[in-house]
Amino acid sequence: MGRIHERALAAGAVRRASFCEGRVKPKRRRCFAKWARRWKYGARARRVGELVQVDHMTYTADGRTLKEFRAVCPVSKFMVTRVYSRATAGNARRFLIDPVGTLPFPLRSLQVDGGSEFMAEFENTRERLGVPLHVLPARRPQWNGVVERTNRSARAEFWSLYNGPLTVAEVARDLARYEFFFNFERPHASLAYKTSNEYLVDLEAA
Repeated sequence: MGRIHERALAAGAVRRASFCEGRVKPKRRRCFAKWARRWKYGARARRVGELVQVDHMTYTADGRTLKEFRAVCPVSKFMVTRVYSRATAGNARRFLIDPVGTLPFPLRSLQVDGGSEFMAEFENTRERLGVPLHVLPARRPQWNGVVERTNRSARAEFWSLYNGPLTVAEVARDLARYEFFFNFERPHASLAYKTSNEYLVDLEAA
């Protein structure tokens, strides 16, 4: 018992020394702004406009790079997307205020990856507009699954087929056509093979 006690004391001393030397750091809980809140495990959107998922991805070809921002309603699968030359805080703000603000239903809350480099911009913009922002733990893309799957669909259905100039103006024009196709013409298995627009029309008529 004496030796066990001595080993325990020694281990505790090592942990204290490591902490003092900076090798072991305590986990810090993130502080959120007024309209931002920590996402609760298992939280799911119940109504159209709840927990609209926001993400951005990079497309590179011929030495040029574009950034595409996307927001998807997990209930209706309705999507808005915009392309920019760079993923800047200003473009993140423009995306939240302009296209996301023109969704054809009330925007009730947003959901973003906690590892996003635009978290501060998301928090500040959502606070100004008064829409709750739910923040996922960092590096948990599976919990932003709807927008992640939509990103994969866009890579297969749009980016892999696009052969025009890689400029914001040209891509934006064709991307707008793809957005229309995705919302008004493409059936979704999760919506009983209705389009997003058909789902919203039926919901309003019910």
